[in-house]
Formats: sequence, C-alpha cells, structure tokens
Amino acid sequence: MCSRFQSVTDAVAFKSSFGIAMPLREQHKNVLAGTEGVFIKKPTGSSSQDGDSLKKNVGFGFFGLSPEWVDITSDHATYNTPYEAIHKSVVFAQAWDTGKRCIIPASAIFEPDLKSGRIQEACISRVDGTPLGIAGIWWSIPSPDGRSVQCFTMLTVDAEDYPLMQSLLMPNDEKRMVVILDQDDYINWLEADVSEVAKFVQLYPATQLQIT
Repeated sequence: MCSRFQSVTDAVAFKSSFGIAMPLREQHKNVLAGTEGVFIKKPTGSSSQDGDSLKKNVGFGFFGLSPEWVDITSDHATYNTPYEAIHKSVVFAQAWDTGKRCIIPASAIFEPDLKSGRIQEACISRVDGTPLGIAGIWWSIPSPDGRSVQCFTMLTVDAEDYPLMQSLLMPNDEKRMVVILDQDDYINWLEADVSEVAKFVQLYPATQLQIT
C-alpha cells in the first residue's frame, strides 16, 4: 500500500502536466498518511480562470484521515482504497456516488520492498520524469474546532501479475497498485458520470515507470 508520496514542487512541471497553476501555499515535499497534501478536483463554484482551468480546482486535504482527529487503526487505513469495493465502503461510498473524484499530483510514490531482505521503501516514478496523476476521491469531515476539512485517498487495483509489484513483494503477498491516470484522461476522470469511469481505472504501463 502506498502510504507516502512526493509532492510536485516544480511550478512549470505542475502547470504543464495538470493544466492549472501550482498553489503558492507551501507544500510538504514528502506527504505521509495523515498529513496534508495537494489534490485536484472539479470546482464547485465559478472561476475566473480560462480554458481547462475552469474544469479544475486545487484543494488541500489530509492524505487519508488525520490521526489527530480520528481514532483509526492500520486495519482500516484510509489513504488507499480498493476500486472494486469502493461502492460498499462506509467511508468512501457517498463521496464516490456523488462524483468527488480527484487527481493527486506526485513526482514519485513509495511502496514497501519486501524482497530486499531489509525494511525499506522503493521509489516509483515515471521514466520520463514527468509527474504522476493518481486517481483518487476526496471527502470532508468536521474537525474538533468545528471547521470542515478535506481528505483524499488513492484508488488501487489488483496487481498480482504486474511486473513492478512482482519485483517488490513476495509471491504470497497481496499485490495492489495505485491507479495512475493517462494525462489525456484528467478532465474526463473528474467530469465523467460515475457509470463511465471504469475505463480509466487500469494499471499504468509498467514500461513507463521505474524503481529507484
């Protein structure tokens, strides 16, 4: 499961990849489960921006539920969720049904490397160095002081036969991979009806990714 990713901190790369300006607000370079990061969503109101920017909005939210506010255990992790079961999830079903899909910009993601014989993470990024756009959903929860705060999760799919996961995990380990979207599908992922999004939920070509 991906519980850490690197933010996209290059403003030019962010705008080129996602068609919207990178927020000026300072970001965590390494976003861990339960800490705040950036995600891109469909705007809920009007915008003064032009072109495709009208169809996107940058949000800040917690990667999964914040452990400071929610009593949650690793058995109920909310930073990743299986796409196949999302419609039955107590936490995510309503957000999914109401179209709260998002794109999580990342320069790299980290997965456990269990074949190394040591406790370590493997860094996965695109071969060409461009950012990853990871499929996710977002939702809001109340904080202890009464504010409404946003959270987001990454969608995962079965990766039993996926070369990258096979190279990192043992044969009997469950293998899942986050859904990396094709750049041409970003707008469609945000705007499509929930009945039409299955075609975007697939494993990204392993030849276009690298492990370092």
